[in-house]
Amino acid sequence: MLSRAHLPERPDWRILSAQGAVADQMGDHAGAQQYYEAALRIAPNEPGVLSNLGLSYALGKRLGDAERVLRQAAAQPGADGRVRQNLALVLGLQGKLPEAEGVLRRDLPPEEASANLAALRGMVAQLNSWNAIRRAGRSEPTKTAMAPAE
Repeated sequence: MLSRAHLPERPDWRILSAQGAVADQMGDHAGAQQYYEAALRIAPNEPGVLSNLGLSYALGKRLGDAERVLRQAAAQPGADGRVRQNLALVLGLQGKLPEAEGVLRRDLPPEEASANLAALRGMVAQLNSWNAIRRAGRSEPTKTAMAPAE
């Protein structure tokens, strides 16, 4: 349906961005990123599209790319608080909590920024716990020497 919403000779960046969002929701992050990149060729530096691309990178576990694109999005004149919240999320996921806090405090009242930061800390702690469990599950079992029977 969305693919028929615009003409190939006159593509609409908003439709391309929406197609990217649908692809991301379906787990096709590479396909989503192609839609976002096509949208950016039509509307360079559009903060909403850049933000969607950054979140897509984050979903694909490319946090460095996500941070780079979200910083670019947040630097645009039309960037809103949602773009900066996405940047704060990616910063938090990378353990850059003091920087995430600064970004959160730019748009949110102190209590809400503190609550969001606490939620980020909880997510990071949970991710670290899951990563530790995964690493432990991959390690070789410890071999113990058995004493000879007498």
